[in-house]
Amino acid sequence: MIQRSLLTLPAFASVLALSGPIDSGVPHDGDGEILDLAEEEAHREIGYLEMRDGTRLAYVVWRPTEEGSYPTLISFSPYVEDGVDFNRVKPYLDHGYAYVGANVRGTSCSEGVFSWMDPGHGPDGAELVEWAGSQAWSTGAVGMIGISYPGHTAIMTAAERPSHLKAIAPAGLTASTYREVFMPGGMLNLDKLAGWTLDDQPGSGRRSAENRIEWGDTECEAIRAEHKPNRTYYEALEHPLFDAWWQARELETRIARVDVPTLMVHGWQDWCTASSGPSWLFRELPAAEKKIIFQSGGHGAGGRDVSRAEVIRWMDRWLKGERNGIDEEPPVSVFWEVRDRGREATPNWTTTYADWPVPDLQEVTLYLTADGELSREEPPARPDHGERSYLYPTGTELIGNNEQFEVPPSRRGSLTYRTEPMPEDRTILGLPRLTFHVSSEQSDTDFMVTLKDVDPDGNTLFVQRGYLRASLRAVDPERSTPDQIVQAFDTREELVPGRIHEVTMSLYAVGHVVRRGHRLELSILAPSATPQPRWGPVPLDLPSVNRVYHSPEYPSRLTLPIVPGETAPAPPPECGVLQFQPCRPGE
Repeated sequence: MIQRSLLTLPAFASVLALSGPIDSGVPHDGDGEILDLAEEEAHREIGYLEMRDGTRLAYVVWRPTEEGSYPTLISFSPYVEDGVDFNRVKPYLDHGYAYVGANVRGTSCSEGVFSWMDPGHGPDGAELVEWAGSQAWSTGAVGMIGISYPGHTAIMTAAERPSHLKAIAPAGLTASTYREVFMPGGMLNLDKLAGWTLDDQPGSGRRSAENRIEWGDTECEAIRAEHKPNRTYYEALEHPLFDAWWQARELETRIARVDVPTLMVHGWQDWCTASSGPSWLFRELPAAEKKIIFQSGGHGAGGRDVSRAEVIRWMDRWLKGERNGIDEEPPVSVFWEVRDRGREATPNWTTTYADWPVPDLQEVTLYLTADGELSREEPPARPDHGERSYLYPTGTELIGNNEQFEVPPSRRGSLTYRTEPMPEDRTILGLPRLTFHVSSEQSDTDFMVTLKDVDPDGNTLFVQRGYLRASLRAVDPERSTPDQIVQAFDTREELVPGRIHEVTMSLYAVGHVVRRGHRLELSILAPSATPQPRWGPVPLDLPSVNRVYHSPEYPSRLTLPIVPGETAPAPPPECGVLQFQPCRPGE
């Protein structure tokens, strides 16, 4: 039976507390009491923590049944944190951690008003950390974990430097949510932005509140009645350019203050937060102890068992003081071609590197040719500058799943370039860069660029992509680095119809081996608003014949970061089995 008691806490905490065994999936009576539970599996306490301005944040504490003090992990977000269920936290409890889930202001059962990536998340998170670290059930060593939004709040909190915070392990990160979530390439990512605002976040907050109410929270319903609707979609529409509203919410403005040991995890093909952000953040992170794990896959890559095992090792080292060797390993790890089988995820192989960008990379330039090739040879002079044209926006490529990807892009509405079969394995690791010369009949147009691997049987595997609106092509020299082009997105510069313009952009970071006998394929086409599975940047409705040029005067080219001599030690996976890397069977 659940025991109800009022906890005595410091003056800054106001708490409704319930402790007892986990009741997930167990029938109970109308009073919320557990029935027929065989044994206690964990202690649970729910409550409210008062912030500096009097606003109370809802939280839940899970801890092992054995009394004592435990190193403590925190996840802080607008999702299911204050009502997180036992199954999600059990792996951490089993490894001897207490777990705190708390919701940011104005979500689930927390008081206040929600604002997307509110700059106040950092100070709130710091108060949460200091409170958790001072509890009797905590050793005083606190870490923060989480995928996506809770990963961002971990960085925001660490930038405040609370004394009890000893390490963080965020996944699914961005340097800029403008560039890498809601406005990729400067285009409105409609399904992601509107779907998250109107459905994803409110739905998860509601489910979290329902859990708390079932556990006996008598305050939540009244608090939720005061909540204002999530307005992120409408606010973002008011800021189509990268202005002060976005800049105040970005991790790139905070990363220089993060000095605790930091482990980042990311999937190359993340359909929610593009992989260019973590690579930028890791390079700028000043923490003396830092590590990043890249792997094939989508937004849930940080939740795979292989990723969680590394997160626990990281926390064991910095919260428990275990000398497990993780801090002595190279700081960059890559899990290649990860196969997902239920809860188990197995990389085809793993490599490690001393830094990012990977040292001693070889830059290989491939020229786009008028014959549709990617060639090491510079294009010859032609009277028409090797012009190739496509009809915008009639061609696209949907890359959310195998069924979408099975439909090849229209030849009339796209341009495709291929290498000859590779004479040996080529390992791409970093951000491919594309410079191309283009003209349009309109004053603006949009580009989606896809990179693919074509095997000897014609099976086409999606590797990576990039987006750019032509009028927002101006490069930000302060944020850009030799290996990563970053657009400013703060001023529009329209095209002159019919004039040839140079466009330079980075595709998102990726690790991929183009094996011997395979071809690398590049396509230039229009984006699509169709969710893939959640990304769908809306293209401009400006029909045009767009032309790309290939000549010594206009040398369109793809630059690849290649790891010299590195080969694939395993055969390629079958077509269509890699997560978020759809494959189109050869004819």
